[in-house]
Amino acid sequence: MYQLIYGSLKLNGEKMLTSRMRVSMALNHEETDRPPADLGSTCNTSITKIAYRNLRIHLGYPPENKPKFLSEEMQVVEVEDSILERLHIDTVGVHANPPDVDRPDRFSEDRFIDEWGIKYKAARSNGEVLYYDIEESPLAAVSTLKELEGYRWPDPEAPGRTRGLRERAAGLRESTDRALVGHMGDTSIFQACTMIRGMEQFLTDLLINKKIAHALLERVLEI
Repeated sequence: MYQLIYGSLKLNGEKMLTSRMRVSMALNHEETDRPPADLGSTCNTSITKIAYRNLRIHLGYPPENKPKFLSEEMQVVEVEDSILERLHIDTVGVHANPPDVDRPDRFSEDRFIDEWGIKYKAARSNGEVLYYDIEESPLAAVSTLKELEGYRWPDPEAPGRTRGLRERAAGLRESTDRALVGHMGDTSIFQACTMIRGMEQFLTDLLINKKIAHALLERVLEI
């Protein structure tokens, strides 16, 4: 019934299993020819800048000098289509854009503030940025709900975030048989709270200042 041809599954000698079909079947707990492969559809399933450069060189491609970052603080980059094709990746990400009016301020190559107000400092090795550590959590000193509510939060509906996403998704659906993965950014509510409040302070809040902890969790959830 099944015949493997160049990594794809031929059903009943006729129908080839495309990447989109493979992912859909796996999500429905159906047997596939192989497990679906993902690289780069989200921040958590992508690759860092240095590793990506080394991968390109290993595969015979020139190094990418200015990759597009999915997460600058973690130095995670978007994977180009040629690499996805070469590695038989079954997914492709549809990534949200940064807002038109953004908060980030870059003081230097070593320091910047993201739209949440979190301050980062570069961690380097041999002069090259590996990632950015959190240097200051903006809500670490907040002690009242009023202070929390008065903070300048990111606007999830800020102009620009979703501009062109519909067209991009439609174009990818027509031009590739990969499964499309929508990626609107980091969705870890707990992690976001620890970054905004500071890990130690937020864990303390969960024990002895639950009103602050719950209000922060609710606010991040809404965003």
